[in-house]
Amino acid sequence: MLLLIFPLATDYQVRNVNIAIVDMNQSTYSSRLVGEVKWLEVFSCDVRRESYPEALRLVEHDKADLILQLPNHFERALIKENST
Repeated sequence: MLLLIFPLATDYQVRNVNIAIVDMNQSTYSSRLVGEVKWLEVFSCDVRRESYPEALRLVEHDKADLILQLPNHFERALIKENST
């Protein structure tokens, strides 16, 4: 009976991934991307950090699972890629 119930109770969806966001660009595009990530139900991303080392400390202390770092040239690189 346990073998029949266990598969029904288990789903393989990833949820509640704590993400530390380091937005070095602070542009319209990076803000939009951060907004899209926050909208996804998979991520819990209330944490916005100013530096990578600060975000890394959160990972080391199990307060974040991953880091999304948007570099200074994020918007410029994105626009350049779309124009070619």
